[in-house]
Amino acid sequence: MIRELFAMIDFKALVMLLMLCGLACVGVFVAIFVDLASGYKKAKFVGESIDSDKLKRTSLKLLLNGGLCVIASIVDLLLHFGHLWTVLHLGVLRGVPVVTFIVAVWLCAVQWVSVKEKAEDKAERKTAELAKQVMQTITQEQVAALISKLQNNKPNDSQEGEI
Repeated sequence: MIRELFAMIDFKALVMLLMLCGLACVGVFVAIFVDLASGYKKAKFVGESIDSDKLKRTSLKLLLNGGLCVIASIVDLLLHFGHLWTVLHLGVLRGVPVVTFIVAVWLCAVQWVSVKEKAEDKAERKTAELAKQVMQTITQEQVAALISKLQNNKPNDSQEGEI
């Protein structure tokens, strides 16, 4: 009976399915570590301390996203053993972890948005810091002189048409 059961299982497709699920999960973990590195770099730039609460959030993120990947992989295994793709006349998807890929793409997109937000926040801080430095170094007389100089250097209306 067990031999008959094993004879029904397509091990090549099963191994390929598990390898692709693992690859998708590794991609999600890489995205999380890129987000962690981005957050570390931002914290160093801003001068914030790296404390255990912030690292705990990364641990929770790893646990949650890893759990989602495992659940999606189990769903793909059930779809594979249930021959759902064959029943739906989508046999070409047999052995492809569709659910795991969808979940992995979603989780990677969330991590990409997180990295992007950190980069934009860093750029805004740099701009604000630069504006503050400029305002501290320039005097009101210099601003007035610059404005009057710019007003005096306006091109005449008659010269706009000439080449």
